[in-house]
Amino acid sequence: ALLRGYEPSVNLDLDVSFARGLAYYTGIIFEVTVPGFPVSIAGGGRYDNLIAIYGDENVPGTGFAIGLDRTLAAMEELGIRPPAVYSEPAKAAVVALESGLLPYAARVQDIVASKGYKTSLELGRPGKVLSKLSRLGYRFAVIIGRREAENRSVVLRDLAARTQVEISLDRLEALKTLDEASRGASGEG
Repeated sequence: ALLRGYEPSVNLDLDVSFARGLAYYTGIIFEVTVPGFPVSIAGGGRYDNLIAIYGDENVPGTGFAIGLDRTLAAMEELGIRPPAVYSEPAKAAVVALESGLLPYAARVQDIVASKGYKTSLELGRPGKVLSKLSRLGYRFAVIIGRREAENRSVVLRDLAARTQVEISLDRLEALKTLDEASRGASGEG
């Protein structure tokens, strides 16, 4: 009943005679099947003695494994295609101009990554670093110098549009995407 409360379309069958064929299970066992596909795509269960088999003390555990090849085969057989949202995320680098700024830069990197960007942390002078990032296909550089760290801000550079804007850390946290801030940015040279 609890499972159906989360997802009403889930079909849950209880079979007390079900066995997975692995002797280390000590309690409940389960498999995940897809209607119309001949084999399970995942399975697992309770295993209280598994760790002891390999020479350590008894540690209770529950686990499972998902067969990626089976899942993909089931999707293909049923004509299910992953939506386009699974494309590679845009890349954004956080650039610290000196090593003393790395703790602040790491915090900024966490904020940027939480917005769905693939991130990296770079250290160095902007000229070389920005050139490298452009070559590697990065969309944004979030630049941090001493002044930005003191003011709790960052310089957001859109490498594709060649624009940049300084924004506060609070504004950066409030943004859904970096595009929101870069739209109002001014161009350079």
